[in-house]
Amino acid sequence: MTRVIFTSGVTAGHIYVVDPAGNGDYSTIQAAINAAYNQAPSASQPWLILITPDTYPENLILRDHVHLAGICVERGAIIHPTSGAVISGGAECQLSNLKLGGNSSPMLELTNLAGKTLRLKNVVMEADTDAINGIYAATGTIIIERSTLQVGGKVILGKASGGTVKVYYSRLRRYTETSGTSQAAIEMLAGQTLEIYHSIIRNEANAGAGILFSGAPTLAKVYHSIVTKSAGGTYSIDASAAMTLRMAATVVNADIDTGDISGYTDYTIDANC
Repeated sequence: MTRVIFTSGVTAGHIYVVDPAGNGDYSTIQAAINAAYNQAPSASQPWLILITPDTYPENLILRDHVHLAGICVERGAIIHPTSGAVISGGAECQLSNLKLGGNSSPMLELTNLAGKTLRLKNVVMEADTDAINGIYAATGTIIIERSTLQVGGKVILGKASGGTVKVYYSRLRRYTETSGTSQAAIEMLAGQTLEIYHSIIRNEANAGAGILFSGAPTLAKVYHSIVTKSAGGTYSIDASAAMTLRMAATVVNADIDTGDISGYTDYTIDANC
């Protein structure tokens, strides 16, 4: 069955279809994004780009209020450039029902999101090779919902103070890579916000924590989730400075860094989780 799962207030006249076979409005995603942006989209009058199942070797630049969605949930559209980031910059928009692939680090360079929110919903992100980072998160807000993101490097790497990352019902995985580099699946900087709900954060590489706070965050929450360190890691959740964490109904495979982390921390240690 083919369905499009997307609700954003888009009207029928504000939709472009991308189909490389020539059965849509445009044959490339970027051409459709640019055309929609030329129509002056807004929060109350957004545009939607529907993408037919195919592989698109594109490096995308997103635009505010121009949303992207794969038409077919089961087969999906694959955005996989031959080199460079899949997405550079960032915008106030949503990506849904898409698979993102690539061989360059980072795959999503979301460093220009100040005052904006980018949402990934029902998105699969997979790197071709190990040691590739997934998302660079700076200012603005990134929401990851019902998605699966897996790379050999850091799945999310904070790049600037003031940014926010929220994860809901998702699976973020750093898989085994050959270099043996010690790094966390998620690493956030001082002054950033991280909120994780009903999700699984796994570090399956040789070394590193599940989550590392390399400075005191503005806000940190982990609720109803699983967080695991690598085989050679020390803590499931590590910190390099004193910080406060709100943590409830969460399972970890090793202790958290209680020397630096304080606050309300309700968790269970299960080495086999």
